[in-house]
Amino acid sequence: MTRMLALLALSLLSLTANADKEAFTPNDLVMMERVSSPQLSPNGKEVIYLVRETFLDENKGKRRIWLHNLRNGQNRPLTRFASNAASPRWSADGNAVYFLSAMGGSMQVWRLDLRGGEAQPVTDLPLDVSGFVLSPTGKQIAVFMDSHPDCPDLKCTLARNEQAKKEQATGRAYDALFLRHWDQWKNGQRSQLFAQALDERGIATGDVLHLSRGLNADVPTKPFGGDDGKSVACAEQAQARVDRARHAVGAGRDHSARAAPSLAASDFHAGQANRAQVVGEQERRRWTRETMREAVD
Repeated sequence: MTRMLALLALSLLSLTANADKEAFTPNDLVMMERVSSPQLSPNGKEVIYLVRETFLDENKGKRRIWLHNLRNGQNRPLTRFASNAASPRWSADGNAVYFLSAMGGSMQVWRLDLRGGEAQPVTDLPLDVSGFVLSPTGKQIAVFMDSHPDCPDLKCTLARNEQAKKEQATGRAYDALFLRHWDQWKNGQRSQLFAQALDERGIATGDVLHLSRGLNADVPTKPFGGDDGKSVACAEQAQARVDRARHAVGAGRDHSARAAPSLAASDFHAGQANRAQVVGEQERRRWTRETMREAVD
């Protein structure tokens, strides 16, 4: 009996102590900062990451890029809330950070030089950029954008989008699957892969190369596909490389993924890579970063 009374007394003391503490509320859960997208610097001494903070009065969550110094443990923000940055990535030399932001009016790639200065726009494309990958040498950038696969250029997709806004009818007609993904109706667009050269300032320049033209599929796959830091998927090959691959297959040589055809440098920079069919059908090729280096240098 004495033991039971002692346990009861301890329980009451515990309840009294907890009553003095503020309970964890749904509001506390909503207001918690959320950390994501950590990226280690090329020299292994720093980490950039995103922190999402909630602003209840605006009913919005906003993101900033932070820098963590692994040597002294210090943290500092690199971007302002106005940028609402996403997908931070290091430059090849570790002197700059690339990220996505709509602070210029549409979602584009931006670059922030860590040695000083304000963030500068890298891309100026007519469509929103949903993701990007930097080549290991820092001379090329691959971007993902939703566009119509049959359009010859980005202006074509932009014109179709503007025309769709003017449509008065609300009905939809489909002649192929699939129709709807989660809460979005399919509108004929696919996530497509494009590439541009980067100049000495790290700014995109020159023609936009449509790497996945003619591929009626999403690159990367939706909803969670994207840059895994190791590879880039593409369905375009230079015809000469494909011819050599066919010859290798016929001769019984190794034609595994390591020997997969890749874009020749001249074709990549000129934007004239030929689409080819291998063994009777267009195949998607998975390129490691080493293969991508060969393609873009």
